[in-house]
Amino acid sequence: MTILPAVYLAAGEGRRLGPLTDRLPKAMIELGGTTLAERALAALRDAGVAEVIAVTGHHAEALQPVATLIDEQRPNPRFADAGNVYSLWCVRDVVKRGCFIVNSDVLFEDEIAHRLVRLGGSGLLCSASHGVDEESMKAVANDGRLTSLSKDAPIDSNPEYIGLTRIDPAEGPALAEILDRRIGEGLIHDYYEAAIEELAQKHPVRIERVDGLAWIEIDDHDDLARARSDVLERVS
Repeated sequence: MTILPAVYLAAGEGRRLGPLTDRLPKAMIELGGTTLAERALAALRDAGVAEVIAVTGHHAEALQPVATLIDEQRPNPRFADAGNVYSLWCVRDVVKRGCFIVNSDVLFEDEIAHRLVRLGGSGLLCSASHGVDEESMKAVANDGRLTSLSKDAPIDSNPEYIGLTRIDPAEGPALAEILDRRIGEGLIHDYYEAAIEELAQKHPVRIERVDGLAWIEIDDHDDLARARSDVLERVS
């Protein structure tokens, strides 16, 4: 089993969680006295990840309490006006080697980190166990192989991408090239998921279901309340 570096995307402003995020990245929001970043990065380390590269932007200095869990910070100079595809492009050299991609606004139990590390090939973790809606990033697959990754995909039968991906070293160079081309074409406001969808048109990217495991993406105050009331106990 090849253990890859983890790219931790923590540059965004998290405006829908203001004023909590006025001076903090979402990764440093506390739940039960522990930040999202500490929980996620500790789980990844426990699963075997030896190298973490964090892409930072909004109040990057606030990540200092978890500095021992991060090997390198890469600044995203356009965190305030570009989509997260730009953050992934900022670490395209890491992507080229193959990597894990982890969104910093996800609260997840340790087993999810282990599932990610145990993946073979390129794949993304998906779930439909807590409901999928119009805002969900939905994964459409054919016989387990990704064909589309979009918020516009139909809700029925398509699980939600939970924000954790493995890019195999065999596909890393192709994804890095896609990122370079898309940024060169000015597509800086896209989600990085669009680049993964493009990768899947020519390379095998499978979906791995994690239904039944505890996780939640925290975008707004309603999500945060649900994380504290429904998910935190299961994660802890």
